[in-house]
Amino acid sequence: MYDYMKSNPEEGAYRGAFDESRRKLRALDPVVIAKNTGCPYDEKTGDFTLDCFGQLLSIPYPDGDVFFAGTAEKPDISWRLIALNYFSHAVDLPLSGRWISYKDQPRGAVFYPNIRQNVIEPMGVFYDSCNPDILKEALPEIGFSIVENKAELSAQGFFAPRIPARIQFWAGDEDFPGAFQLLFDATISEQMHIEDSVALCSLVADLIQEQYRLKLKKTAGDNR
Repeated sequence: MYDYMKSNPEEGAYRGAFDESRRKLRALDPVVIAKNTGCPYDEKTGDFTLDCFGQLLSIPYPDGDVFFAGTAEKPDISWRLIALNYFSHAVDLPLSGRWISYKDQPRGAVFYPNIRQNVIEPMGVFYDSCNPDILKEALPEIGFSIVENKAELSAQGFFAPRIPARIQFWAGDEDFPGAFQLLFDATISEQMHIEDSVALCSLVADLIQEQYRLKLKKTAGDNR
């Protein structure tokens, strides 16, 4: 857990969505939830544990809140909501091994213009302005493993056991800006509501940029 990840706001306008997610969670047996999500359940504490981009989250059952494991600290409210929703939405289905972009999901084209404008294009600009070596060092700190493919920089992480995410970067040149691609396993629409995956795209982008800034600051301090 890094300081920039911590946020404990009241649920406010999100209260109805949280209440509905908790209602669905309580309707399920924890053994079923553990099987569907791939997340362990501790009968003694009544907590599920979710390894989410390298951060262990604790979800108490049946209360349905989300904490950084072993603390009273909570992630950002949208992070909390999509994590909680996963526990009542996930199904026991193996990964397909086939990567797709957001717009390739059912109804993905409806939300893709928003994703392109607020995530895909800004992350391409970000890559052009960043130090790729420092970014490569920062990514494992948020649970992303570097993978080799045709992209200049590519890495894979997990929002949840059944929801992997792959990121890919290409630097721009004088004719074209930098490019970014965010891919998910083709089963994502079975594991997460389409609107939650919009928030997931923003979460991935925010974590990458914040962790890069933190690593850049630390690197500059170490070099003084």
